Amino acid sequence: MNIIYEGDSQRLDKYLIDELGKTRTKIQKMIENEEITINDKKAKSSYNLKTGDKITIKEKEEEMKLGGGFTFPIQFPLESPMTIFQIYLSQLQNANAGRIDIFGYSGENDQHINRAIAQNPSIREIHYYCAPAKVSDPVEEFEVASRFSIKAPQKLMLESWNTIWNIFEQN
Repeated sequence: MNIIYEGDSQRLDKYLIDELGKTRTKIQKMIENEEITINDKKAKSSYNLKTGDKITIKEKEEEMKLGGGFTFPIQFPLESPMTIFQIYLSQLQNANAGRIDIFGYSGENDQHINRAIAQNPSIREIHYYCAPAKVSDPVEEFEVASRFSIKAPQKLMLESWNTIWNIFEQN
């Protein structure tokens, strides 16, 4: 996984603890094992991130298991004349949905998806699930609202992705 850092200067380990939800010990171990690099070079926990830094995280298979027992990438046996992406895009453009839920980094580089969301007048609420630390961040809210061209009467709601994991744990 690659992340291009955009923000004020802060320590690499602090940023990754907040962003990935892992312990400081786990982050430091990953850095020591060179599973985390900065700009394709060996990283140090104390490195102060700068805007534009490329953080590369090479997670082992067991680290890719998420709270609900899912392992990514998920593969589904599906036969369809349309690709999953085409079906998804069609649903976004035509669905009569009052609400849409977007998880994590979805849509950051997908202008066609962003346009489909912005142009569907039936979508009134956009729930964007992100890192808990970002929920009350006005900069994050502005960036997400801009990314999806959210305009009245649409409403953006930033929510912690912990909300989703709590639902999975209850079922």
